[in-house]
Parts: sequence; C-alpha cells; structure tokens
Amino acid sequence: ILIIGIPLTVLFFGSVRGLALLEGRLVEALLGERMPRRPRYTDRSRTWLQRIGDMFTDGRTWLTLLYFVLMLPLGVIYFTIAVTLLSLSLSLIWAPVAAIFSGDIPGVYINDVNVLPMAASPLVAIAVAA
Repeated sequence: ILIIGIPLTVLFFGSVRGLALLEGRLVEALLGERMPRRPRYTDRSRTWLQRIGDMFTDGRTWLTLLYFVLMLPLGVIYFTIAVTLLSLSLSLIWAPVAAIFSGDIPGVYINDVNVLPMAASPLVAIAVAA
C-alpha cells in the first residue's frame, strides 16, 4: 500500500496544482480577467523531499483541492443536463421517422392512452397567450 499509495498521492497533489494553472488560464481566456499568478517554484537548493513537503503545506494547494471538490456537484449537474437535453432533442427530431417505419403514432402512452396532448396543453396555452 505504501509503495503505491504515497507516490500516487504525491502525483495527485502535483496534478492538482497543474489543473489549477489550467483552470486559471481558461478563466483568463474566457473572461479576459487576469488570475493570480502561479506560486513560485520552491528553492532548488532544497531536497526533493523538502519540496514535496512544501507542496503539501502550501495553502494554495489545499484551496485548489477544496475548489475542485466544490465544483464536482456542478459538473455532475451540467453533464446530466447536457446529456438529457441532447438525447431528448435527438429523440424528438427522429420521432417522425420512427413513426413512418413503425406505423405507430408517437406520443407518451399510459395504459394505451396518449397523454401527450394533455401534458402539452399548458405549453400550448402559454404559446397562444404570448
């Protein structure tokens, strides 16, 4: 566990710092706002173990990790919305083609009753009122 776990942890924290830099550059490109600069490299006269220790004690590393943890639910929500809307729009686009080949009338059926007109009636009323 230690032979694999410790190097993976160090690699993970190093990748967090790299992803923070990438995220900052992306924000700069999209918003045109300068982000705080990347933390300076540690002194080269220090040993590599001391530099790894500096990475673990740096506040920016922990704040970046907290930022990514807080952004995780938003990423899941964005992905869910994008996939749902894409699949719904594609299914509605191809529904007439499927109706031609299957011979069925497309719709939402509950107990062999097409409930789509009833479900869409509030939307029709809003469209007519506007």
